[in-house]
Amino acid sequence: MPILVISDCFLGSKNDKMKYKPIGNSGLITSNLTLGTMIFGENSDRSTPEDEALRIIDNYLDGGGNHLDTANVYAAGRSEEIVGKSLINRRKEVIVSTKVRFRMHSHVNGEGLSRLHIIESVDASLNRLNTDYIDLLSRRARARGTHRPGWAGWPARSLRT
Repeated sequence: MPILVISDCFLGSKNDKMKYKPIGNSGLITSNLTLGTMIFGENSDRSTPEDEALRIIDNYLDGGGNHLDTANVYAAGRSEEIVGKSLINRRKEVIVSTKVRFRMHSHVNGEGLSRLHIIESVDASLNRLNTDYIDLLSRRARARGTHRPGWAGWPARSLRT
């Protein structure tokens, strides 16, 4: 039921009530409300099933929202897959943010903020999101073995393959 209350924020014409602000110096403009997708597709009692999640995203976007937040570990990747389905024909109007850090593979480098794990995570996220770019990528938490808390020390240009 709380989701229905959130949907009520979007009554009226598109952009009628939504406010926007810049994201730092990125040049991106985000709605003040970001839609989090942590339990979309999760295998639990609290989960939001795919069909309902897609309706929630559609209502959010139709109401002027433009920022979807997900992470590679949310529902073991299902959240990103659902977000990807919602982006068909709407990708250019949406800011997509996702995260890296937590374990996605059983091998020793299957977690953390190493260059290897970041590249593997981004590639897998791009596939699940069914897109060729991610607008915002952030670290999920402090990573062991990195020289600064939360940062791998790799400049973005060196992550390109």
